[in-house]
Amino acid sequence: MYDYNQLLETIISEIPIKKDCKVYGITFIAPPGIGKTTISRMLADKLGIYITANDKIRRKLEDFNIDPEKESKLVNQLAEDRTIYMLKNNTSMIIDANMRFFYETAMANFNKYDAKLYFLKLECNEEEILRRIDERSTKFGLDKENYSRAGREAYYKYKEKLQNNHFPEELVFFTIDMEKNVEAQVEQFIELLKKDLGE
Repeated sequence: MYDYNQLLETIISEIPIKKDCKVYGITFIAPPGIGKTTISRMLADKLGIYITANDKIRRKLEDFNIDPEKESKLVNQLAEDRTIYMLKNNTSMIIDANMRFFYETAMANFNKYDAKLYFLKLECNEEEILRRIDERSTKFGLDKENYSRAGREAYYKYKEKLQNNHFPEELVFFTIDMEKNVEAQVEQFIELLKKDLGE
């Protein structure tokens, strides 16, 4: 049996607290395999804020001999408590996760701490997404900073769940077409983000 507080402490212990004047979060509306981690890294480099990844929690659980696939509620609870810890400490974040199914909880947490949450939608045709998933699957475990293990099965499960999901599209702050010049679109997003934050 695991100790929840010990798990949470392990996860939050490596988060740098910054005490930002304006606290905000960036998260994604995007399927598995499309490139959330790639965009997260680009944004982190340009904005200087920390990336929180649910896949990283899953890998940590494996270190404790806990199967993250059987403990999805635990993963979600740890992710939420990690976010709340950062909000309480006035620290902005990039949430490297698909928030399509958890947007209401996420928004409620950010509103409670008077922080802004920006939804960034990533788009790409299915054939290209599957190609990227297949390519990535050959490198699982090689890239120490990419914690995802999502394969085709995860993608098809995501598609099934979409049938019962009604994410309000008006919440999307910006959309990136992953088949076009990503760098230019990221720069455009950052420009709009800073304008909205009043910077």
